[in-house]
Amino acid sequence: MNRQLSRLSGHDAPIQSTADDLLNGFGVARAIHRVLVTAPANWSTRIGLYGPWGSGKTSILNLLRILEEEDGAIVISFSAWSATGESDVVAQFYRALAERLRSERIQLPTRQRAKELAAKVSGFAVFARWARLGAEELAPVPPVVKKVATEALSKLSSAASAWTRIGRKDLEAITTLLNGRRVVVFIDDLDRADPRLVPKTLLAMRELLDWPGFSFVLAFDRRAISSALSEYSQAFGDDAQGFLEKVIDVPFEVTDAREEQRMRLAEAAFRACCDLIPVEAIAAFLPILPSQPRRVKLIARMMGALQPSLARHSVEEVDWTGIGLYLVIKEASQVVADWVVKAATAEGVDWTLWARDENERRKKEEEVRSNVLGLLNEPHLPPDADRIADATLRLLRHWDMESNETVLYWVEIAYREPDITLSEFHKLRDEFADGQSAALVEIAIRRATSIASVPVQQASAHFLDVAVTSYRMALDAMAGSHTRVEWEARYADAKKTLLLLEYVWIQRKNGELAAAASQGAISATLLSVVARWLTWTNNDGELSLRQRERELALAVIESCIDPELLFAETDPFWESHGADSPRSSELMKAWRSTVRAALAPRVVTRLCEKFLKTNGLALIAAGDDRLGPWLIENEKSPLYTNADLTRQLVEVMQAGRVSSESVRIALSKNARLYLRQLLFQTRDASWGGIEDAKAIHARHPEIIPAAWAAIIDIPVPFRMQSSLRKLRTDLLKVGVISDQLPGPSWLKDEAEASTVIPSPPPAAVSS
Repeated sequence: MNRQLSRLSGHDAPIQSTADDLLNGFGVARAIHRVLVTAPANWSTRIGLYGPWGSGKTSILNLLRILEEEDGAIVISFSAWSATGESDVVAQFYRALAERLRSERIQLPTRQRAKELAAKVSGFAVFARWARLGAEELAPVPPVVKKVATEALSKLSSAASAWTRIGRKDLEAITTLLNGRRVVVFIDDLDRADPRLVPKTLLAMRELLDWPGFSFVLAFDRRAISSALSEYSQAFGDDAQGFLEKVIDVPFEVTDAREEQRMRLAEAAFRACCDLIPVEAIAAFLPILPSQPRRVKLIARMMGALQPSLARHSVEEVDWTGIGLYLVIKEASQVVADWVVKAATAEGVDWTLWARDENERRKKEEEVRSNVLGLLNEPHLPPDADRIADATLRLLRHWDMESNETVLYWVEIAYREPDITLSEFHKLRDEFADGQSAALVEIAIRRATSIASVPVQQASAHFLDVAVTSYRMALDAMAGSHTRVEWEARYADAKKTLLLLEYVWIQRKNGELAAAASQGAISATLLSVVARWLTWTNNDGELSLRQRERELALAVIESCIDPELLFAETDPFWESHGADSPRSSELMKAWRSTVRAALAPRVVTRLCEKFLKTNGLALIAAGDDRLGPWLIENEKSPLYTNADLTRQLVEVMQAGRVSSESVRIALSKNARLYLRQLLFQTRDASWGGIEDAKAIHARHPEIIPAAWAAIIDIPVPFRMQSSLRKLRTDLLKVGVISDQLPGPSWLKDEAEASTVIPSPPPAAVSS
């Protein structure tokens, strides 16, 4: 296992040695070192190390320290991040200098030691006066600096000594004690200090610390410093860069790493945090990793946090590319990460249009970029916004081939422990195949509920999802095998998984699994797997699987509590079998007929039950039911192709004769909706129409009169009678004989007087 970064304490930790240098920071450090060693001895050198947050500035300073100390220089280093007052950065320098000189066993001049002592007791009023006198020693300096220093000394007497300029005699004494050794001062994180401190600190660097033989290296993000200068004074804002050029003698930029350097850093970081990840997976999202090493290591840490859960999966099972791309986006913006998940799982969105139509692809990409940039522009657009947009596009394309459930599974793995993984299922499957012990399955389900802290019903449902997925993968692998040995191995996997599926659906010995197996969604998924491989019977092994699959499918059909879903999945609407040959088409057609024949009795019974319930057909009439409209309107429906089911429909229409008044009322309204559906009058789109209604009536002339009798069994309000008379007229156009549509006295109309017969006496209410 590669633990090249194991010495580091975290993603935010800078490197400490050349052994950790993966981005050639040592090259920048060596260039700065050359400037320092070649500067005239009586000059003060100020070097700027520019780079954004996380680009490796502190790491370069650490490498520069190694070079300087090897050359005999005294290195003083501190961070401006903790500065709390206007004089605090310079005060930190004074204190760091004193401590460093002591550590080198160099004694301070008496006058300077007296100033340090004064700083410790500066809370007394007398030292405020001394501080003001100290400020006078700043002269001659520019008026603006004198004004800044005087204000600071009047407010912060505790830091007065830090702002007092060391006199020439002090400098001469220190230089003598140093014996020609160079002093290099690193000031890091100046861009993280309070923006109000930055301008005066830079002025102090320019005027107060212009010491011969001393070199200062300031590391900061130039954009942040320019912004701080602009906020401090409009004068700086007009030419902030010009002001920096007066303060900084020699600038250095942290250069962007080359691709091979970034790959080394990314591989080392990801290996240190998550040693499971394949190298090729890192290469997949390398182009859209941030340029700052600190951010790359943060993404690696985020991946590492998933390792305990990922370790429960096989390496091949994990969607490394999807997880990596998602974490890259998440590190940059949680808002964009949430948006891309929502976009990828939105119903009705087809991202594959990009691959088929160039204009559509460009339109989609621009739409995505616009959305991402809009989400990022709060309050300012980040400099790497295009990189985040590119990552979003890559992730949408990658996720386009995945189901919504799969996308959400990998996105939520950071917050939800999986109950059972594919790898764990395979281990259970192999153990079950040896002894077919029901206890193994029981233990697996209980363990899943405990690990994920989910109800047993949820764990059981996911167990079945994984089982069906495992079987589908085994069949896919069989079809893709290149050698007989490989095929035999995949065939063995398929048989073992099928054995467990048969235990669940046929033997039904586990109550929780049996209940989960009866749900429509998982039943439909398994039936679709069976249907896909119907024609693969090239050898005895495949033929054996097909026979067992058919028996399993019939058990699935029998146990499913949502027969309408399974019936609809056979595509009775369009009969699009998607077969590759006439033989395949015939096999698929025959199989679907078998499935429908097995489901039809329950489907029709459940439909007929709706006629006796209040508003039972309302959703079907509105089109908010996938199968119902087709069942009622299409002449190929089992309602009209199966004599027994047709008789059942007629009998339910006649049920009002022996039912309670509430049932008769419900039946009357539902029968009216039924006839209006036959006439294509309930919504804009329909599976049937007037021609189908004519065909249905011609084949079964008893249905419409039975429905009409149920309607007129209950009188309707006067305002509705005209619509009922219109319905009767429309039914006559279908071919129904007038005598089969009698009109009760309450529906009397002068134009139809000759056809009106007395209303039948009220039916007795059944007990």
